[in-house]
Amino acid sequence: MLPLVSASIIITPNPVNVEMFIGSEVSIPILLNSSNNNISLFNLSFTSVPCVTFPTILSIQPNQVGYVNVNISTDAVSCSGNYVSTLRGMHYIQVDHSPEQKVVSIGNLSFNPNLIQVKKGDTVVFNNTLEYAVVLTSPEFTTTIEAHSSFGKTYDAIGDYAVQCSTLGFWLDIDVVNYSTMELAYNSQYDTQLGVNIQSFYNVTELRHSWFSGNITVKYGTTGEALLNLENKGAEMAKNVTITTESNWLSMNKNNFDINAGSSTFVLFTVDPKLLNASESNQSYNLHISIKSDNTVAQDLLLNVAIPYEKYLINDTPTYEDLLYKISDLKNLLALLQVPDCSEFQRNTNQYSIGVNYTWQDVYQMKSDLAMINQNLGTNGVRGEMGLLKQYSEQNQNDIRNLTESYSRMKSETEENAKRDGTRFTVVMFFVFIFLLLLISGIIIGFILYKRKNQKKGMLITRRE
Repeated sequence: MLPLVSASIIITPNPVNVEMFIGSEVSIPILLNSSNNNISLFNLSFTSVPCVTFPTILSIQPNQVGYVNVNISTDAVSCSGNYVSTLRGMHYIQVDHSPEQKVVSIGNLSFNPNLIQVKKGDTVVFNNTLEYAVVLTSPEFTTTIEAHSSFGKTYDAIGDYAVQCSTLGFWLDIDVVNYSTMELAYNSQYDTQLGVNIQSFYNVTELRHSWFSGNITVKYGTTGEALLNLENKGAEMAKNVTITTESNWLSMNKNNFDINAGSSTFVLFTVDPKLLNASESNQSYNLHISIKSDNTVAQDLLLNVAIPYEKYLINDTPTYEDLLYKISDLKNLLALLQVPDCSEFQRNTNQYSIGVNYTWQDVYQMKSDLAMINQNLGTNGVRGEMGLLKQYSEQNQNDIRNLTESYSRMKSETEENAKRDGTRFTVVMFFVFIFLLLLISGIIIGFILYKRKNQKKGMLITRRE
């Protein structure tokens, strides 16, 4: 609140305190008291204040007391604030003038002009325009002015004076007045300050929120989206809805907007996780969001973001640990190739097709580079190898992954071929077994038939005997 300011005019109340709805208008009477003022003030006016209309006051006389109205209109615009207006007026002061010269011409028929008003201290200069001398006479002086010459007379007393041209017989009337005049002037010592404190607000409404999904999963290096529905359940417009968050992961497609009564709107949040190292993955984070407007209760809500496990992160400025993770992963990928030497890998690639543009020399060179980098990390530290590590890992990671996938595909083909070969062998052995079984059965049957035949022959010989 602003304190009362002492001045020539006392204003009551001071300050003026107003609480009002936006879109409404109020009129506040204020009392002006000039009992401490010993002069009259004219053309008084207040300096401007937002949303306030002040009256124009023609005059305030000493010891005068009276009311005037101050009108405050928000006009659907928030005018809340503490303001100061200054009441200023004009008052009369005496103004002294510097001495001046007034010229009067002497002609054939008269003085020109023949009536003149001058101020006390001014000089009247008589200018003879004729071709001959003239004589001027008055109670104050008598003088002769030659042709085309001048004579000056200063008047230091207020009054009426008459000057005659004795030569030609005409007169001049001179009116000498006070050298000071009263004029309106401004003086800040007669100013009075008025405080105006306005608290304006909208009619309250009810704002509700709901997530279409308040729990999302976002993989590092990608972005996710979450959709929020804001619904105005009240009867008044929700003014200047503002969404804030302290998280640098979040951005939104709209902010600072109005919602009509009974309407709703959607806000799309984009989530861009900003992790510093791999240890920050495999976790869930609650991102705090605040929603407020000019005429609703502030609301706090949470958006849960889950970040899946990442073995390593390569940021714009990779750490020593990031690079070690990446090199280790590349080494593990190459180890899956199981290439002890170039010749064995060459034999493998001659037998199977790999879907990347690599020769066995390329893969061998990768393994050699990784071995050299790993050795330098252990002996020279990371500084000298930082650029090489980052460049190598970024350039070759996808290629090595593709090569590993091809190797896995090659391995799968080998296993499938082995399964097919095993199936063929089983079928062949089955037919071999059947063949052997039939062969053995035939031999046994033949042996039995042969034995019976011999037995019959023996029986016949016996009978003959």
